[in-house]
Amino acid sequence: MRSNRAGDQPQMCALRAARNDQRRISLRSGMMVVPALLLSSIIFGSSALFADTHRQAATVLRSEHSRVSIVPAQTDVAPGAELPLLISVESDPEWHTYYLNPGDSGEPLKIKWEMPEGFQAGAIRWPVPEKIPAGPLMSYGYNRTELLVSIQVPATLPSEIRANGRFQLKGRVTWLECKEICLPGRGEFELNIGVHVPSQADDSSDLSLRNASENPQSDRPVHQNNEINSNNTTSADRFHFTDVNLPRSAPVPVVARLQPWDALPVGIRSRWSADAMEAQWHSFLILEAQIPARLAVHLKPEAVYFFPDTPGVIAHARPQVARLNNNQLSVYIPRDPSGVVSLAPGDEISGIMRLSLATATSNEEAWRVQTVLESPGMFANVAAIGLAALMALLGGLILNVMPCVLPVLSIKVLALVEQRGDHPAQTMRHGLFFALGVVLAFWLLAGVLLLLRAGG
Repeated sequence: MRSNRAGDQPQMCALRAARNDQRRISLRSGMMVVPALLLSSIIFGSSALFADTHRQAATVLRSEHSRVSIVPAQTDVAPGAELPLLISVESDPEWHTYYLNPGDSGEPLKIKWEMPEGFQAGAIRWPVPEKIPAGPLMSYGYNRTELLVSIQVPATLPSEIRANGRFQLKGRVTWLECKEICLPGRGEFELNIGVHVPSQADDSSDLSLRNASENPQSDRPVHQNNEINSNNTTSADRFHFTDVNLPRSAPVPVVARLQPWDALPVGIRSRWSADAMEAQWHSFLILEAQIPARLAVHLKPEAVYFFPDTPGVIAHARPQVARLNNNQLSVYIPRDPSGVVSLAPGDEISGIMRLSLATATSNEEAWRVQTVLESPGMFANVAAIGLAALMALLGGLILNVMPCVLPVLSIKVLALVEQRGDHPAQTMRHGLFFALGVVLAFWLLAGVLLLLRAGG
């Protein structure tokens, strides 16, 4: 789900312009509303409305409290090209849908595609979510947002599509909308896309940008290629767009590692003083990056936050603490103590890091982080393993001297002692099977508990 702001802008320009262009026509569940067509014809003229016979409006899916629009960047696409789709999600006031990682509760928007052979749908690219606290829980989501997904068109099209000059993209969308209660939303869509074979005249201009230029909606120009100046503009000011808050790839390397509570700096541990007893049972995910000086001077560490892509990696409701020292940003994130998601050196850590800035031109920057968990130092490994072994030994001793366990163990041990002289080999096998049965029984019990926890 890697995203690059400069690379995404041309697609977003076309998508947003195409969507605004089609707002004249209202669709519900893929069916055109005749009065809207007639009104558009009267206002804008039938020649303008039907100038492009392949033009289609966005498909709008509606639930009780949300509207999901699927807007193609263009209605014609060349073989071997990508077809960007904008997915606009709007919820009623105080209602929300969810991010890729919904946090402690919820479900993200999902699409089950039905496409011709050889077509590939990329991963959904998500903007920065909002934190949604609910009692002791924390969720991540949006009241309204715009997602981006690209369809890769094969260079060699099936014969049926070459003959018809068109193909269909179908999908089933599911989402969860929540306020004080949660309701499921679902709908199906179908997009009819033409196959465009570029001519020499088209080489200097991308088709999606030509479509976007027909109805400028903003004062900000979009570039025709990936080159962009410091103001995010180019000389191609006949094209316009509205920006979408997609994170850019982290401009600097981000290092990820795990540390136990005891290995944290004292100044950092004091930030969890109110939860010290609970925090001692946590391990911490630490993200570190050397921030560019131009950002470091404006960075507000207290507002830095990391949204992981995977649920269960962190304790979502626990505070994250960031420290900036000589442009070195360190973010200390409590891990989920349930242990449902385990982490080991070499595992991938990905998500969005939101940076809050105190500048006149921008108050926020978002980075897409994709890194690999490093191995902790040898001392941290030995300390963690030693502590775990000590706690396991103490727990076993306490369990064995409980009144409900000790008499049963005593009877079993005495029975084994009595059989020792008669059949030593059989007694040994009996003891080994007894020990193995105890261990397997507890493994089975632990597995059942983990499955129940994972299932909610």
